[in-house]
Amino acid sequence: THTHNAPALLGYAPSLWASRWTAAQQRAAVRYTDALVAHVTRAILDSLRSLAPARLRWRPRGTLGLAVNRRTLKSDGRWKNFGANATAPTDDALPVLVAEAADTKERRVLGVWFAYGMHACTTYVDNTAHGGWPGAASLRLEARFPGAVALPASGCSGDQASRAYLALEAAQNSG
Repeated sequence: THTHNAPALLGYAPSLWASRWTAAQQRAAVRYTDALVAHVTRAILDSLRSLAPARLRWRPRGTLGLAVNRRTLKSDGRWKNFGANATAPTDDALPVLVAEAADTKERRVLGVWFAYGMHACTTYVDNTAHGGWPGAASLRLEARFPGAVALPASGCSGDQASRAYLALEAAQNSG
């Protein structure tokens, strides 16, 4: 998944970012990229050290209902802009895979993988990092299941956005 409200990574989309960076922004991108790589490496190594048997529960048919197709079209069918298109297809599937500790009877949740096809749009606020809906959903699941790791996947999210986000964006752009 991704977010529109996070620092840029060194080497990511250089044709888009590298030519726009100041020297200070370049140094910040190097520091952030190095820190992120170290953090992810540490998480992988910690995971490998704590491998344990688990039971898996699969729920392939959940639904959420938060997304709407965000592609608005002209009368000739060509793309016009982003917005809420209630007549276009929307996928509300929410499959969930839960890993539970195999050595206990109380169903202790170790991890939750979930997927929803909604673009990770967030209200854009300068210099504010935010994980969008995937980050917010992960934090809520991890709070509900202490010690568990939540892993979101965005699915086919390019054509879908949050109904609430699009309504907010329309209100902000209307005056």
